[in-house]
Amino acid sequence: MKRRSLFFGLAAAMLVWGSGANQAHAASILLSDLIASGGTFTEDSLTFKIDTYTSATSPANSVFVTFPVPGSTETGFTLTGAFGAPIAGTADANLVYTVTAAPGSFINDATLSGNPAAVGTGVASVTETLHQGASPTGPLIPTTPPLFISSTTPPGPGPIHATFAQQTQITVVKDIEAQGGSGGASLSSVTQTFSVVPEPGSMGLLGIGMAGYLTLRRLMRRKAQV
Repeated sequence: MKRRSLFFGLAAAMLVWGSGANQAHAASILLSDLIASGGTFTEDSLTFKIDTYTSATSPANSVFVTFPVPGSTETGFTLTGAFGAPIAGTADANLVYTVTAAPGSFINDATLSGNPAAVGTGVASVTETLHQGASPTGPLIPTTPPLFISSTTPPGPGPIHATFAQQTQITVVKDIEAQGGSGGASLSSVTQTFSVVPEPGSMGLLGIGMAGYLTLRRLMRRKAQV
């Protein structure tokens, strides 16, 4: 009985610690500060590396990065900033970053969403391309459907969920644009998430581990009954 109480006590403590760690990790940081510190952060089995960010209208010191995405079961981040354009004005921001899966896992999809809105002839949009490896000039990864959202309908604000062949590392080129037109365009939030899947070998090892754990648990129960 004491052993069982100790086991459940340790399990509960680990659960609370893990929950607290996740909550503490959920934070917003200025994009400029993130870039200055190396531009790298890790979420679950993915490592993100900001390579470049350029914008004349929304500088990095006015854009926040929030990770992980609140309420999401996938891995990613949200950009928050003034990406819109006034009447007859224009705005543009370009972000390039790499996503690397931990050994034994793959990236096989991406989801893009945001809040583009416009009045009159204004338009706000986000367009993305994915490339193999750690370079924006690497081979293009075909996605179905294209990763594109805009204030027009369709495609609307998303989410747009695209699947592609399994990759261990990708480079994302994200283009955020706004044309104010006759009524102005607004865009203040862009969210990107990815799903990660283990390779078949890892799934097999996990199954073996679980089987071993259950066998050990049965043996411990038998000893306790003797």
